[in-house]
Amino acid sequence: MKEFLVKCLLFLLLLVVANGLADKWVGRSYFSPYREVDTTFGAYLLADSHGEMLLDYTEDYGIYNFSYPGDSYEDMHRKAAFLIENSQVDTIYISIDDHLLSPYREYKNNKSRSVIYSSALNYPNYYTYWKERYFRYNVVLLQPEVGSLIKNKLFAKLISKNPKRKEEVPWAMLPNDKKMKLCKNRAELQFSHDTNSVPLQGTLNQIIALCQTNDITLIGIKFPLAKDYLPFVHENPNSAASILQGSGCAVMDFTSIYLNEDQYFQNQDHLNEAGGKAFVEHVFQ
Repeated sequence: MKEFLVKCLLFLLLLVVANGLADKWVGRSYFSPYREVDTTFGAYLLADSHGEMLLDYTEDYGIYNFSYPGDSYEDMHRKAAFLIENSQVDTIYISIDDHLLSPYREYKNNKSRSVIYSSALNYPNYYTYWKERYFRYNVVLLQPEVGSLIKNKLFAKLISKNPKRKEEVPWAMLPNDKKMKLCKNRAELQFSHDTNSVPLQGTLNQIIALCQTNDITLIGIKFPLAKDYLPFVHENPNSAASILQGSGCAVMDFTSIYLNEDQYFQNQDHLNEAGGKAFVEHVFQ
């Protein structure tokens, strides 16, 4: 019995050490964007990677960029609730790009990270809340993404030492056939379903209700798309834009403002830094 207990203690010690090493090597970079937020602003932008390249240029106009790649409406709902409880937020700008209600975003999200913004009210009981909010969050080895991050980091080191590594070609410099291929592949991922995700549509309605209840102005933003990608975009009749408009919220559609400005894009549907800066000035000035 004593020998068994010793083995168990050694095993737990190894797990603690391994968890600490994993947290130091990849966990901190994985979780840190969700641990840092300025709650002194009155207006916030909630978006996924489409809002990322707006960087902190929005702060010149009194808006905090609370976007992060991979955020789903569930992540944004948690952030909105957090802001209501911890800041003086009066305005929220939210991404209403067509892909955000696609069913694939049910599994492509940041729920393991945005849980830091949730409260016990979001869970059926305190046990589930404690398990998700504290135990799973702090035990890095339980996060399914950590294994992939370790592999990617090791792979990145190998690639960086490869003298034949190819530099990424800017979107504006790509040949048309390459652009078409990339557009088709992205559309097959984002618009492989003809209907909205029921859970995500429900969460978007929760965000709207949350803002209405707390007298917060909610404004929808559709981000710019490259000209070559527009024909591939599939807008469901019951789109996020129509849902917001039906609830009396303002909607700003900027999908087509840079049709002849490929130099502003890093790919078919994401702005680069120059595009992000120009977009901020165009929208918020």
